Amino acid sequence: MNNQYFTKQQLIENATLSKEDIRRVFELRTSHNSLGYAYQLAFVRLKNRLPTQRPFEILDELLEFISIQVGIDASDIHKYTSRQPTVSEHQAEIRHYLELREFPSGLLGFDI
Repeated sequence: MNNQYFTKQQLIENATLSKEDIRRVFELRTSHNSLGYAYQLAFVRLKNRLPTQRPFEILDELLEFISIQVGIDASDIHKYTSRQPTVSEHQAEIRHYLELREFPSGLLGFDI
């Protein structure tokens, strides 16, 4: 896990889930998938990129902030990260949901 620090204001402004976000999060079948999807969604908004997948990039403060919002124990993230195809599927869904476009090949990140 990563101990990068964010101010409370950064977390509130960038990682607070909207009603629509919460609706999407809880359409998923399991609590660990809901947590993982919500985490990735907030990660994109906070860092302007998706988390790395191998190993799955976890920011402790962000995970805790999201865990509180969705009412799911933060330790469930390990169940989520154990199935990489799900992580990838969620990243594709998040790109579509947030209308993100990939940069041309060779560049990292997204054009938000």
